[in-house]
Amino acid sequence: MFQFLKFFVMWWRVWQMRNKVLHGLLVLPDSDVWEWSNNFVHDFHEYSKVGNQCRTMVSVMTHWQVPRVGEFKINTDVSICIRDKISGIGVVIWDSHGHVRVSLYQNINVNFHPQIVEALAILKGISLSSNKGFMLAVLDRS
Repeated sequence: MFQFLKFFVMWWRVWQMRNKVLHGLLVLPDSDVWEWSNNFVHDFHEYSKVGNQCRTMVSVMTHWQVPRVGEFKINTDVSICIRDKISGIGVVIWDSHGHVRVSLYQNINVNFHPQIVEALAILKGISLSSNKGFMLAVLDRS
């Protein structure tokens, strides 16, 4: 399970770096993927040892913008209840007119760190976008 988890975290980091390249932001060296992923998984394991309570994650809303013409935007969100060992993953994919093209909500029976569940939601969004043929997509995790 540990290697599987590390695989998802590494791909999440690669996706983040890809988005930075697309938007002309600072790009970290490739070596950052491995080091950051190892640190993230280590922190996840340490956090998992703390308590067994339901936690609420609150995202700060920023001004949402439609994607550019010909692109799609993937929005993801998660909800987590550590006590019940269940998480919810939500994905919405928008077109350049601001219309929802596809959405998904899925419960998963896991007790992962919130950022791991977010990574799973992002991977689900990427997979859904690809399966629907929305190949030029921008990830928006606001």
